[in-house]
Amino acid sequence: MTATVQNLRPRGFVSEDGTPSVLGDEPKGAKGGRPRKYATEAERKAAYRARNKIVGWRLDPKTVALINEIANEVDISANELANQMLKFAAANRDWHAQPIFGRPLPNAAHKDKDKG
Repeated sequence: MTATVQNLRPRGFVSEDGTPSVLGDEPKGAKGGRPRKYATEAERKAAYRARNKIVGWRLDPKTVALINEIANEVDISANELANQMLKFAAANRDWHAQPIFGRPLPNAAHKDKDKG
């Protein structure tokens, strides 16, 4: 397909009926670009929250300091580093066959078994 001169002109230079028009003569509010995925900001935020769940963790202060130190060195957020570490651990270990390493953390289930 060969390009004509009319196809190479900037948007707004030629009106829809083919007559020349002034640049910026488009109707107000008309914007180019891709159409919106979500009708409202609330829908957009709800979709983001559905894709990215918030999880709370209790970590040893030394672990937090180490994560922050590494994150600063590689210039990413501590949150992104923790996500990458978890994804790496999930992909590189069979957690179903060998679920625990080291000593288990105390919790209510372990306390009940010890008293039992």
